[in-house]
Amino acid sequence: MNGKPHQEVIEKKAVVAAKRGAKTTSSSSSSSADKVANGITVLYLSDRTCTGVLASHPLSCNIHIESLSLTFHGHDLIVDSELELNYGRRYGLLGLNGCGKSTLLTSIGCRELPILEHMDIYHLSSEIEASDMSALEAVICCDEEKIKLEKEPEILSAQDDGGGDALDRISPILKIMLWLEKLRCCHRDYTYYKNLQGAVLTYQCAQRQRLTGRELRKLKMAARETGALKEAKDKLEKRVEELTWRLGLKKRLKTDLEEAKGQEIAKLQETLHDMQQQVEEAKTMVIKEREGSRKAIESNRRSTSSNQRDPFESKHFCLI
Repeated sequence: MNGKPHQEVIEKKAVVAAKRGAKTTSSSSSSSADKVANGITVLYLSDRTCTGVLASHPLSCNIHIESLSLTFHGHDLIVDSELELNYGRRYGLLGLNGCGKSTLLTSIGCRELPILEHMDIYHLSSEIEASDMSALEAVICCDEEKIKLEKEPEILSAQDDGGGDALDRISPILKIMLWLEKLRCCHRDYTYYKNLQGAVLTYQCAQRQRLTGRELRKLKMAARETGALKEAKDKLEKRVEELTWRLGLKKRLKTDLEEAKGQEIAKLQETLHDMQQQVEEAKTMVIKEREGSRKAIESNRRSTSSNQRDPFESKHFCLI
């Protein structure tokens, strides 16, 4: 389906619908029915209470809500929490049954939280009805309904009264379809632009890689022809051999030095042990000499004391 003819048809339908007069009683009845439906929705949503404070910038793409509280039938599900949703990320709610996951999503979908006005919210409240259709068939079925809605203004304009109130009822839908078609075209052009930009970057990288590979091959060929690569390789090999020899010599010297140190330490320990033994022997000899001299002195004292007592005793006997 071509984009431009389809867009022109939608524009014509919107112009025809815009040229219609004021709405009749049927439009007023439909608006009253919408009001009644909105009132029923409000009554249905009155079972829960959701409060929060928007903390993000009014023009930001992120949502940051502080002091979030959610109550359902007087039961606190969420109390004084924070909700932060950043642009470009996907989030999932995990929790037990009855903890308030669906209630929170419903509150967000109904804009009960202070969410920015420039953000669109689409809340999928239930699954599609059970049928034998596949996912692709379901999407095609929606496309068929869209085609029916596009053909309906032509059928109504072909009637005698020009469609009457039904065309007035469809005119807002046609305007929305026109806006969606423009949005789709913009998105398609932006997608083409991003794809072309990525293709240009890929081509530039591939071209640079190709040029660098070509230059590298040229340098390799020139090096092979001149023999510079072989000479550099020989120099590197000699350098590696020299370094390995130096490293081995260093290791051998280190091991020899450690062995010499070990031998010297063992000799010093042996000499120290011998000296300790000699000192101990000298100490024992000195102690023995001291004991011998002390015994000799004591024996001399005893002999002298005995010699001094004998004259007195002889004199005593004489006097008697």
